[in-house]
Amino acid sequence: MKPVSYGEADKIAGVIVDRRCRKYYSTDDGKPCKHTGAVLFKNAVTTTVCSGCSDDSEYSMQSVGGGCSECGYHGKVRINFPMPAYFKKSTPKPTANP
Repeated sequence: MKPVSYGEADKIAGVIVDRRCRKYYSTDDGKPCKHTGAVLFKNAVTTTVCSGCSDDSEYSMQSVGGGCSECGYHGKVRINFPMPAYFKKSTPKPTANP
């Protein structure tokens, strides 16, 4: 994944992209992703319980861990991941006339 500017993102997506999103990314080779078919990705963020200090078992689930050096002693961590934002528009295949 490589970061792209708004102008480059507009060209890749074929539309004006949402400027509220801070960063967009494209695949390194510029081709659609083989798993999702997306041509442009945006950064998604989620907050979850720290895996280093949560005491989850299969019968209970904590909303906050106790705190450790992994999470900065507050029990939660933020995870960033690329989320598909724009897909390559597919053109319909012509059908044969009977």
